[in-house]
Amino acid sequence: MLIRLRESFLLQQVEDTEEFWRFQTADVTLIDLNILGWKREMLLFFHLGVREILGQGANILLSVSAREEKLLDDLKDTCTILHYEPIQGDGEEGCSPEILLEIHNAISQASKKRIRTNHEVESSARLKIFEPLNSDSELAKTLSSLRESEKYQNIINLVENLPDYEDAMTDPQVMYSYVFALSRSNCAQAKDKALEILLSYNRNGPQVTLPELLCLSGRIYKDKFQECPKENRQCLDDAIQWYRKAFEVKPSLFAGINLLTLLVIKGEQFLKNSELKEIGIRLSYWLGKRHGTDSFINYWDLATWLELNLLSENVPEVVSTVEKITLRPPKPWCLASTLKNIDMILNFQQERMNLDPQSHSALYASLRNLKECAQG
Repeated sequence: MLIRLRESFLLQQVEDTEEFWRFQTADVTLIDLNILGWKREMLLFFHLGVREILGQGANILLSVSAREEKLLDDLKDTCTILHYEPIQGDGEEGCSPEILLEIHNAISQASKKRIRTNHEVESSARLKIFEPLNSDSELAKTLSSLRESEKYQNIINLVENLPDYEDAMTDPQVMYSYVFALSRSNCAQAKDKALEILLSYNRNGPQVTLPELLCLSGRIYKDKFQECPKENRQCLDDAIQWYRKAFEVKPSLFAGINLLTLLVIKGEQFLKNSELKEIGIRLSYWLGKRHGTDSFINYWDLATWLELNLLSENVPEVVSTVEKITLRPPKPWCLASTLKNIDMILNFQQERMNLDPQSHSALYASLRNLKECAQG
């Protein structure tokens, strides 16, 4: 099936429209990336993720040049990527017969590949992206339970009074809970101790460092930067370094959205920074794969989608996401964490935002609703 999508398809909420379902259920899609702006690209890749989770993985992407190969790595299993040079004729651009033949062959191959695809195997592989730390240690399970209950001082007291403290700290999950609790303490010395343990482990520990511990290093530096942005500017660079390393070791939503946010705060722009575009598109694609056409059932994924669209100045998506959050508010501390990130983004990005008056008004009205929701 070959369909032509309206320009509004990637600019508005279209999940309930006939056009949306035609796109999601098409046997093969043919998409020219060169006609899309970077905001639409992120929504496009979200929808491609939805297509994959629905089992519709046959997609052909056209690009004028061999650009952003790393950006498209996640899609190579489900997309055929063709590069071409437009040709001029009678005052209009077109494609050469060679690329048209390539497109025809790609459609044929994509259709055959779709038939052969074992979606159960793909689903198993996709879940590995989001696989958490695992540990059989009873101590680790106890500490994890305390961490979920935000009983950080209990964690600190328990670990520090263990007779075999040194041995216990060789379990990465035990270490994670302990340093996480230290980092959440209001005591500056406790945070410094957490950072000292993490840096020593990350630099001198096992050859394969756990991304959760790398992210925690980034989070502590991020907190230090937020406490005093002008004086702790170096902490911003340090936070970016550790989140980037975590994303390289094992790409994840948490590492990606934090790296993206901090790069924007540093002054990078989507239109000028290929790393920003790569991360933004990969996060959009993963969220699409993870949730399909269903509503976001995980609050942190919904919060990630909110921050991602705020960073990319996609106001309609921000407004829509805020509405979803306010309909089913999360725990107060979850929403407080999201609002803290939003305030940080706006403090540094507000003057650089390129919004028309109507979008500006809609954005801030929506964020006011979110803050009112947090206040109960």
